[in-house]
Amino acid sequence: MDAKTRFLAAAKDPSQTEDISALIQASGLSKSAAYRYLAGGLTKAESNKSKAWLSPEEEEVQVDELLALAAQGFGEVGKQIAQWIEEYIRIHDNNPHFQIGKNYAYNFCQHHHNQLPMYWTTSLTTI
Repeated sequence: MDAKTRFLAAAKDPSQTEDISALIQASGLSKSAAYRYLAGGLTKAESNKSKAWLSPEEEEVQVDELLALAAQGFGEVGKQIAQWIEEYIRIHDNNPHFQIGKNYAYNFCQHHHNQLPMYWTTSLTTI
């Protein structure tokens, strides 16, 4: 059970005798986060999930495609990954002017680091 869930359960418990300040301090949450949760607010993770361009299923499809290309010897670089995902979202959302941020590919690979390890290589002509 995460801190938010524990705090909300304790705060909404009718048999709770502690004041709200003591509950906040015991939970380890900041005051602003605790009051935001009481008002029905979201955690950062929940908020970010609602703003994601790809659903978890679509992300898995993209990861599987990248792994299939890597198995064939085509190691994708950041710009190519970004262009590929950008094109997918343009078609999916029917938005020809959609652009992702310049760090999206790096962050995507960091998010899926257990499946998409990153490493530096040099071209064969420099050896």
